[in-house]
Amino acid sequence: MEPVTATLAAIAAVKVGLKTAKDVQGIASSLDALFHYSSEAKKKAAQKEPSKLKQFLNRKTGETEGDDDSLSSVMTEVLEQKKIDREILNLGIQINNKFGPGVWQQILKIREGRVEKRKEMERVSQENKRRKADDSKKFWRKVLQETGKVLIVLTVLGLLAYFLMWAANKGARAWGLI
Repeated sequence: MEPVTATLAAIAAVKVGLKTAKDVQGIASSLDALFHYSSEAKKKAAQKEPSKLKQFLNRKTGETEGDDDSLSSVMTEVLEQKKIDREILNLGIQINNKFGPGVWQQILKIREGRVEKRKEMERVSQENKRRKADDSKKFWRKVLQETGKVLIVLTVLGLLAYFLMWAANKGARAWGLI
């Protein structure tokens, strides 16, 4: 389903739920779907297949479909976003009429706060992952360095022991002990 169509369907679902809802909790899941589809529509605006409106505008302006900077592409994006914005504004008015003035603004404010909090948590999580990866890298580098030092010391000790045994054998033969 096209993101714009999904958003408009979610708005319609909220409006239907609004008629029977006794409080905002009654339409909460529909509002969640609306906000989800609305954000998805914004994300996928550049990735989607051409809509009927875009195809119509392409034919009228004589432009190709692959050009994202074309007049028809810009017109399509602006018109679809305006349509969604108008429907959401109407929904906000209906919610305010049903539950009292300022409820829709409060919903939007709380949602914005939660979105910002989630983004901050994701940023902190990414920073922690990066820091943990750096710490792990430093740890393993240190382990390799220390292992290398131990191997060098063991090699030197082994060569020293070999030399001492060789010298002891050589000295014993020279003095006629063996």
